[in-house]
Amino acid sequence: MEQPIKILYAEDEVMIAELNRDMLTRAGYAVDIASNGKEAWEKYKTFSYDILLLDIMMPGMSGFQLLQAIREVDTAIPIVIYTSISGSGSVAKALDMGADEYIRKECEPPEIIARLNVIARHIGKDLHHILSEITSFSYADYSLTLNGKKIKLTPSEAKLLRFLCEKQNTVVSKSFLCEKLWGIATFGKERTIDNYMVKLRKYLKPDKSLQIVTGYGEGFTLVTEANK
Repeated sequence: MEQPIKILYAEDEVMIAELNRDMLTRAGYAVDIASNGKEAWEKYKTFSYDILLLDIMMPGMSGFQLLQAIREVDTAIPIVIYTSISGSGSVAKALDMGADEYIRKECEPPEIIARLNVIARHIGKDLHHILSEITSFSYADYSLTLNGKKIKLTPSEAKLLRFLCEKQNTVVSKSFLCEKLWGIATFGKERTIDNYMVKLRKYLKPDKSLQIVTGYGEGFTLVTEANK
C-alpha cells in the first residue's frame, strides 16, 4: 500500500490547525501539527516530511524565519506558505525566499487541496536536467553547471529555469511565470521576468548550443541544439 504524503503543518491557532488537519486527512494526506515556528523547526530536524505548510504569524519564530532557516540547509523540500496575510509584498518575499507556493487562508478547501496536489505530484520527480554536453541544472540545490563551473542561482532564478527546462522547446508564457512566482501577473511583474531572463541568458551564454528565445507578447522558450 502506498504511503500517504506527510505534511508538517505549523500553525499557532489550535482550532484552525485542527480543522485544516481534518480537511487534509480527508484528502489523503498525513498531517503532523506544530504549534509554533520553533516546534516546527525541531520537528523538521527530527522527522522526515514530504511537504512543509507554514503560517507566517507565529510566536517565537515566524514563518519567514522558519522558511529562511530551512532553505539554508535544504533547497529541495517543498514549502507552502499558508496565511491570512494577502499583501503582494508578502507573497513576493515568500516566493523570493524559496517558498514553492503561497496560499491565502481565504481560499476555499477545494483550491487549497488542488494547489497542494500540484506540489505533491512533483515529489520524487527528477529535478536534475542535462541540457547539453557541457551544461546541467539542478533545482534541488539551485545550481547551474557549465564546463564544470557551478553557478549558484537565486530561488526565483532557479524556479524560472526549472519551468523552462520542464517545457523545453515550447513557449512558456509570461503570465504563467508571473503567477508561479508571485501569484499574480502585472505589467511590472512581467518586466521583472524580463530582467531575470537577461540574467539567465548571461549564465548560459558560454554554451552556444542553448538559447532562451523571446516570443514577443507570448513568453520564452529554452531552445536546445537539436531544435534550433
